[in-house]
Amino acid sequence: EYLEGGDLSEALAKGGAMPVARAVSYLLQACEAIAEAHALGIVHRDLKPANLFLARRAGRDAIVKVLDFGISKTSETATSGLTQTSNVMGSPQYMSPEQMMSSKNVDARADVWALGVILFELVSGEPPFAAETMAEIVYMVTQRDAPLLLAKSPDLPPGLGAAVARALARNPAQRYANVAQLAAAIAPFGPPRSEISIERIARVLGTHEAPAEASSPASASAPASSPPPFVAMPVPTP
Repeated sequence: EYLEGGDLSEALAKGGAMPVARAVSYLLQACEAIAEAHALGIVHRDLKPANLFLARRAGRDAIVKVLDFGISKTSETATSGLTQTSNVMGSPQYMSPEQMMSSKNVDARADVWALGVILFELVSGEPPFAAETMAEIVYMVTQRDAPLLLAKSPDLPPGLGAAVARALARNPAQRYANVAQLAAAIAPFGPPRSEISIERIARVLGTHEAPAEASSPASASAPASSPPPFVAMPVPTP
């Protein structure tokens, strides 16, 4: 499929931190796409702004498309793609602690972590973990708790900060169990009708989630929820 537009890393480079509602809208669309993969037992393992593409559409708002399932993991196979010989698969700034330790044994919560890192970066303008070397990043991710979003950007809604903090819990058991729970937690800070995304995700995953109660309104508006996003999905290797 030919796409016109740019990815979220380019949007961050050009404009810096985004209004809360716009960032949440983008993340909800990504959650919808990732839910489709998770329902098939596929974990992306390399979610990052550069893999979330804002595709332009004539006369309509841009839509998020999830790209690059080159190192995705299925429940039937260890990996799918051409990077299986790598000991560390993924982009370190967005990798969960458990993925740092073993790429083979991760589940959907590794993608929840990456989405939390992305949302942190979208609304603050910087990723939670930044260092000059990969070794430093690995140490920070595996040995330290993630910095609090509100410590970086105190004007953001406290409820959003709490949602990001839970997505970035080092212990996977303390994280959101799936993208439906993450979506329900952040939807109150998104544009009008964001609950539609929660319904779509819950239907795909077979869960029942309700939007969390926002502790304060989003600080900016964004387009209403778009149609279900596209996800470029691989065919698992037998």
